[in-house]
Amino acid sequence: MKRTFLSLLLSAIFIGGGALLLELSFQKEKTSPEFSNLSFSVAVEVISVSREDYTETIIAYGQAKAFHNTTVKSQISGTIVRVSSFLQEGKNVEKGDLLVQINDREQQNLLKEAQAHLREAEASLKILQIAVKNLTDEIVLMAKELEISKREVQRYQGLENQADITSSRLDNQMIQHSIRKRLYLKMKGELRLREAEAEKIMAQIAVRKSKRAFAQYQLEKMSIHAPYSGQILKRHANEGSWVSPGTPLFEIFDSEKRIVELAIPAAHFNKSLLKNKVNLRLGKEKEVVWQGKIDRISQRIDERRNFLGFVDVDSNIPPGSFVIAEITGETYKEVFAIPRLALEENKVFVIERQGPESKIFAKKIQVRVVATIGNFALVDKGLMNEAEVIVAGIEKIGSGSQVEIVQKKSP
Repeated sequence: MKRTFLSLLLSAIFIGGGALLLELSFQKEKTSPEFSNLSFSVAVEVISVSREDYTETIIAYGQAKAFHNTTVKSQISGTIVRVSSFLQEGKNVEKGDLLVQINDREQQNLLKEAQAHLREAEASLKILQIAVKNLTDEIVLMAKELEISKREVQRYQGLENQADITSSRLDNQMIQHSIRKRLYLKMKGELRLREAEAEKIMAQIAVRKSKRAFAQYQLEKMSIHAPYSGQILKRHANEGSWVSPGTPLFEIFDSEKRIVELAIPAAHFNKSLLKNKVNLRLGKEKEVVWQGKIDRISQRIDERRNFLGFVDVDSNIPPGSFVIAEITGETYKEVFAIPRLALEENKVFVIERQGPESKIFAKKIQVRVVATIGNFALVDKGLMNEAEVIVAGIEKIGSGSQVEIVQKKSP
């Protein structure tokens, strides 16, 4: 019994050792040049690659918001006397539509009073300006007469010793000259007074214009219009209600424009994406609903390792919609695009045909990768046009392995 057990044990050890040696021999042959001499072929999948320009597509996600979303509030106190029939949730309104009217009787009266006071002051100024002009004309004439009178006095003084020029005539001429001079100075003083009065009235006019403008401004606040074309989100105003400054009247959003905030991966932060082409979709399999460009980019990266890109959209995308964006990124010239899974430390397996029977072997070659984008690696050196790169079955082969192509894919 013991001999039988011992025999069985030795047999098991021998068989196990033989299997181990066979496996080690197989592993040695796989990595050696003689591996190509094996009689069986390994099934692989390949893609044929060629040089071409590769444009990166950056996927970003975001949400559409109304370009304008405004809560319109009262700026003055009063009672609402009229609410437009368009001021209903979901109704569309045009920019400038009158939506809420607050009782403006008092403001109308204040405006009329301010206008009356202004007209009164302007009329007074007009009369005074006419008087100033007339007085200025009279002063000009008086100045000319005064100059003539002065010359006459000088002439009489030069002829005083002649027989026909008496002292009384000289004295009379001097008195007339003195009267004209006093009258001239009086008119100049009166002109200054009237000019000062005109300046005072002009100051009053400026104040009254300001009061009129304020009254007009207050009156305009009593009529609340749609700030832009849009859709009513919510109505707060009701006829007969009392409102004060800050009381919400209605909420409106822009129905024609949207702004889409896109969360773009931080890996693209230093790339020039401003004005890059963007396609927007409302779902992964949905059609493109808008095409345009990125308008603005934030200058910081958030805690989720994203930065924001802003797109102004002239489309009726519903506010709050989830949006998928396809952003055109950098273009790489004349490169090979191969799946990243085909790479092993910057090396790939390619198909090599040998002999008259064109047997198919795997050949491992070195390549230079210039960029990795998503599931693809972009290669600019090491491959030839129409090269067949092995993309599946790599784990079963080594350089020189005989292989069989079971599927040829497009890159």
